[in-house]
Amino acid sequence: MHMEFYHPSIIDIIPMGETLRLFLEMNNEKTIVKRPMHIIYEGHIPMAAYFLICGELEMRYRNRLVRSIQEPNLIIGGRELLNNKSFPFSVVAMPASEIYILSRTSLQEAFQAGYLKQLQAQPFRRPELRQ
Repeated sequence: MHMEFYHPSIIDIIPMGETLRLFLEMNNEKTIVKRPMHIIYEGHIPMAAYFLICGELEMRYRNRLVRSIQEPNLIIGGRELLNNKSFPFSVVAMPASEIYILSRTSLQEAFQAGYLKQLQAQPFRRPELRQ
């Protein structure tokens, strides 16, 4: 049985304006992933938020692939980080992906400066669950 569910904090698509790009470059660490790298663990509060510049993220639920994400300019784990909430999926950054790692402080500064005002949540399909 597949279930549709809406989770407003999974992914936020952010318009990449020049101001946001400069903020990210000046205040955050850019990483180019060389091999698959777990960035968020299922059921844990993220240690940082992640802004995908280009590349691919895999979202996994109970070790099963839920979705492969290749849309640039998205932030993942931000709301959970700011609200101390656990993330419902594991997220793996795939090789050649470019991501900015945003600390809690950097994320708060970006919200306060108005760089992250326009947020859109994306729905996901939960994998079939066996009992």
